[in-house]
Amino acid sequence: MPFEDVILYYGLAKEYKARILEPKDFSVDFFDELISIFKYHKKAEKITKGIVKEVAYQIHNYLLNPEKFTGSFPYTELDLQGQKAIRDLFKRYDLISSLGPEIAKEFRKSILRSFQGDEFNQYLTEKCVIDFIFSLIGRLNKHTKTLDFECGSGGFLATAVDQNNLELENVMGIDIEELPYIIAKTYFALYFKKVGEELNMVPIKKDNGLFYHGKNWDLVIGNPAGSSKYEHGDEDKIFQNLNNDLNNDGRVDKISEYNLSIQQAIRSAHIGGKICLLLPEGIFSNSQDEFLRKYVAKNCNVLAIISLPPGSFKRGTSVSRLKKGSQTASMKMSILFAEKIREVKDNEDLEIDLRHLDYPVFLANIDKAESRAGEISEWLEERLDIVLQQWTEWQNKAELKKIEKVETRFNKQEKIRERQKSFFEQASTETEVAKENKIKLKKAKSETKINEILEDLIN
Repeated sequence: MPFEDVILYYGLAKEYKARILEPKDFSVDFFDELISIFKYHKKAEKITKGIVKEVAYQIHNYLLNPEKFTGSFPYTELDLQGQKAIRDLFKRYDLISSLGPEIAKEFRKSILRSFQGDEFNQYLTEKCVIDFIFSLIGRLNKHTKTLDFECGSGGFLATAVDQNNLELENVMGIDIEELPYIIAKTYFALYFKKVGEELNMVPIKKDNGLFYHGKNWDLVIGNPAGSSKYEHGDEDKIFQNLNNDLNNDGRVDKISEYNLSIQQAIRSAHIGGKICLLLPEGIFSNSQDEFLRKYVAKNCNVLAIISLPPGSFKRGTSVSRLKKGSQTASMKMSILFAEKIREVKDNEDLEIDLRHLDYPVFLANIDKAESRAGEISEWLEERLDIVLQQWTEWQNKAELKKIEKVETRFNKQEKIRERQKSFFEQASTETEVAKENKIKLKKAKSETKINEILEDLIN
């Protein structure tokens, strides 16, 4: 590259005008360089949770006050060289004029590509899964009150607003962890072009999602973080809202995050409100979770359960290079879609009148893919579309569409690879047969009767 072009690229030419940041260039030209500045400052070999958090805060604080962002964290933590690099980067691009959904989506992809580690305590929900869930739910009106009480990076809520023109005042996202909170808030600011004081209107807050946040939500949605035990504290305040003896047997339950999340989702919705959660498949079958199934069945009508294949979610570890470390999770998850039918009553048993369960439920299972190479969406999206076609048929006619055989583009590619493989396998088999014949021939010769003195020599 000529020197003049280098000077121009880095915004050092006279009368340089900051250029619009195109979505396709966001990662390489802007985000990767921002990550590198903070990584170099910390003398870190890997991209860590702290580095990603500082990058998100840096973008957030610039949008909050483009003129005075140099007076706040994390800029103030950098040395002079790092501070100059940050100023030069923001001078090079007109980030404010670049704002919009496409830049926001690139930001989310870049953030979660660079770090999806165990410390993050969540799996990335693929965009194709989020889009499928909203197609399952159906069209929302702009006044639909929507809650995601463990919102992670904000993908569910941003899609809800974008696809349905929801008013931001009717949406709330909550996360207890600082990292997903600042990522979600920055994501919303980029997506909905919020700068300055308007950024404070972004409906994302850092709080415990299991506290009381109202019970009149039209839609409660999300992929709640979960494990076999709850470790975030504030149990006294949580159990002012939720129940720690759900099966009413006089003993305190072994409190798992999923137990609390299912309770919170159902309690937060009003009667007639919808609940759509991603949950581990074991909750629908494990004997120890029977009381959770009863709790759902007592207070809701189950509309649909869709089982997703393993590998539908990304996870990873902190990494030294931006495009490494992304892995798929082996955990098998299912989508629960339900409608609340009654108010939850404290300290009541979970016995259910079986007549109440006499209604149809849509069930679907997506098999494990033979190969999961490439992006998850490349093999999962088509399969979700097939389920969606069946769901539409079910909604319209209360029956499933009859299909002879489902063959996706991905399956066709698999068959082509299998045919190619079988050709080489045939050649390999022919070679093996020839080898076996030679061995048999040698064996036959060795069995010939010969003089015992010469036998050791030949063998």
